[in-house]
Amino acid sequence: MAGVEITKLKKILREKAAPPGAEIPLEVMRKGMEKVAFKAADDIQTENVTVAGCAAEWVRAPGVQAGRAILYLHGGGYVMGSLNTHRSLAGEVSRAAQASVLLVDYRLAPEAPFPAAVEDGVAAYRWLLDQGFKAQNLAVAGDSAGGGLALATLVSARDQGLPMPKAAVPISPWSDLTCSNDSYTTRAEADPMITPGGISQMAGLYAKGDEVKHPYASPN
Repeated sequence: MAGVEITKLKKILREKAAPPGAEIPLEVMRKGMEKVAFKAADDIQTENVTVAGCAAEWVRAPGVQAGRAILYLHGGGYVMGSLNTHRSLAGEVSRAAQASVLLVDYRLAPEAPFPAAVEDGVAAYRWLLDQGFKAQNLAVAGDSAGGGLALATLVSARDQGLPMPKAAVPISPWSDLTCSNDSYTTRAEADPMITPGGISQMAGLYAKGDEVKHPYASPN
C-alpha cells in the first residue's frame, strides 16, 4: 500500500474512532479499508465464481499461462478485507507470475472465528485440485493475515494428506497471534498502520484463549 493511502486510512480511523486507548469499532476499520482500496488496472479481467461456498474471483492479467494458478488470501487481520480491497494487488500478482489468481472472500471473524478462515483456505486449495490443476503448477500466497493464513492453509492441507503446491509466498505474514515477540513493542512506532492494541484486538476477535497458539492460527 502506498504511503499516501496509509496516511488516508489512518486519518479516517483517527476521525471516526473512539477516544485514545479505546478499541476502534470493527465497522469503522472495515469501512476504512474499503475506502482506500486501489482500482485494478484496466487490462485486468475478473470472473466471479463460488468456491466451497465462498464468493471468489478469478483475476487475470494479459498473458497468463494455461494450467497455472495462485490461490491468494487477502490480508486484514482476519476481521476485514475483501475481494474489492485486494483485486488490484491480485491483478499485479497475476501479471508478474503469468498465472491466473483465485482471490477468495473467506469468512471473517468475529462472525466466523478460528478455524473458519483456515477451513476456507484448505477448501479453496482442494477446489483448485478438483478443477484439474496439478499441485506442481499451483502456488499459495497472501499478505499480512493472509500470509499467515497461507501458511496455516498449507499446514492443514499437509495434515489432511493433500499434495503440496510448487510454491508459497507469504508477504509480511502475521504468523504469531500470541503477539508475544519483542518486536510487537520495540517496533510499534515504526509500523505505519498497526498498533499493539489494534493487533491484539484483531487476534482476540479471531481466536480465543489457547487457540492463538494452535499451529493453524500461529504457523510460525
